[in-house]
Amino acid sequence: MICIRVYDSILSSQHREPSNEIKKLSVMLSTYLTYSGFLENTERTVWSSLETYTDKISKVVGDLNETPFDVEYVEYIAQQVSGSLDCGVFVAAYAEFLSDQMHIPSSNLDAEYLRKRYASLLWNYGAKKAKKIYSSDHDDPLRL
Repeated sequence: MICIRVYDSILSSQHREPSNEIKKLSVMLSTYLTYSGFLENTERTVWSSLETYTDKISKVVGDLNETPFDVEYVEYIAQQVSGSLDCGVFVAAYAEFLSDQMHIPSSNLDAEYLRKRYASLLWNYGAKKAKKIYSSDHDDPLRL
């Protein structure tokens, strides 16, 4: 199944139906991938031969793909209390777990600890960068 997974960090928003924004995104993303040629044959993957992609490729009408991606709300993940203003911390933590290919824990994340951890990581990165006396993360020549 090809789908968009929604990781919702707000405890009070137990979704059963995708929001209008998520529905629009599922249509836009499907349409973009179709028109950009991403789902066409490539050396490595013949997308049209994969059953889950077949109906996503062929039903383009006008400017929009009629078959949006499915939407799945990921359940049993750590969530913040409504009104806690910890969205950024939770997004960063979710991104870290997912980029490390780990499951997001179902118990609460310690937002205060995560704030301190991320602040420490950024401070350390900035200090190391300052010691090297460079203004860029890559070796491209400076733009004047």
